[in-house]
Amino acid sequence: MSTTEEIKVSTPRTGRLFRLGEPQTAGAHWLVFHGYGQLGPYFLKHFQPMAPPCCFWCPEALNRFYLEGLSGRVGAGWMTREAREDDIQDNIQYLDRVYHDHIQPFLQNSALNILAFSQGVATACRWVQKSAPNLDKLILWSGMLPHDMSVGNLRQVLTNHRTTLVYGTQDPYMQDENLKAVSEFMLKEAPEVPVVSHPGGHHFDPSLLSQLILN
Repeated sequence: MSTTEEIKVSTPRTGRLFRLGEPQTAGAHWLVFHGYGQLGPYFLKHFQPMAPPCCFWCPEALNRFYLEGLSGRVGAGWMTREAREDDIQDNIQYLDRVYHDHIQPFLQNSALNILAFSQGVATACRWVQKSAPNLDKLILWSGMLPHDMSVGNLRQVLTNHRTTLVYGTQDPYMQDENLKAVSEFMLKEAPEVPVVSHPGGHHFDPSLLSQLILN
């Protein structure tokens, strides 16, 4: 009986990068990572009140799909469990191009800031660890820390920058075991990193978002 052989083929991909704000005059630059099933231009609407003074850059995940059935609304995701390692490597290469080709020329001597939401949290952490951009603030909102990163690497990502973890007290994805796992890791490995909550679910709290971005 013949066996199925997997052959990996590398091919160029066209990603979409969306910008909100004026990069030439911005007081701060933010690279923002959307969550599962979201699209760049809609995700950026959350940051409209803060542009100016900030400029926001939102790379859209390369994997797009219909959210329900075979038509209708479209969303994007950073990866699934299928060919996961390939997606992780593709994401890192894609984000490197976004950073070096489009954002870094506007940074001059200033550092980049990152905000990641939901599924974007793990993607942002992996990219920061692999590519080591010059980074100031790192806000990780409503997402699980990447379980496939070593404790040492993850601790370095969290403690080498001005990091804040945020979650909603009613967030169904952060309840019970998930929240317990994050809490135990933070208490043991990064107790100096603030963990902030808001009385909501799996979404942004506008007031808290503005406070963390602008202060």
